Amino acid sequence: MLIVSAVISFVLVLGAFIAARSDPHPIRWGAFIGFAIPVLCLQCVGIVFPVVWLLTVLLAIALRVWQSSRRRWPTFVPLAMSAVAIAYGTISLLALSGRNEYDRVREKYPFESMEPRVPAPKSNGEADATRIAESSMAELESTLDQQGHDYRSASLR
Repeated sequence: MLIVSAVISFVLVLGAFIAARSDPHPIRWGAFIGFAIPVLCLQCVGIVFPVVWLLTVLLAIALRVWQSSRRRWPTFVPLAMSAVAIAYGTISLLALSGRNEYDRVREKYPFESMEPRVPAPKSNGEADATRIAESSMAELESTLDQQGHDYRSASLR
C-alpha cells in the first residue's frame, strides 16, 4: 500500500510542479485539478489513502502560498517538499500511535487456545462422509462404464 500511495503522491506532486509557474505567469490551477481529480476519483472506487487526501489539500495550500510569495522564493520545491513531509509525517505518527494502542490491547488480552474449553470433534462423521463419497463415485463410474462413456479411464490412460 505504501508503494501505491507513493506513486499516487508522485503524480500529485508532478501536477503541482506543472501548475506552479514563475512570477509573471499565473498558477495553472486547471492543471493541478486535472491531476488531483482523477487521483481522488480512483480512491472513491474503494481504496482510500489518507496520505493522498492530506497531500492534495497541502499541495493546494502550497500553491496558494506560492502564488503570493513567488517573488521572494526562486522555486516551488521547498513548499512541495514541505507538503510531502507534513502529509507523510502526520499519517506516520497516527499509524504509530494506533500500533501502540494495538500492542497495549494485545498485551492485556493475549490470544488463548480454545482447545481446553471446546470438546474435540467426533471423527465418525468425516469417515462416513468419505465412505459415502467413494461409494457414490464408484457407482457413477460403473454406470458410465456400462453406457460406454468411459471418459475418466480414457483420460487417465
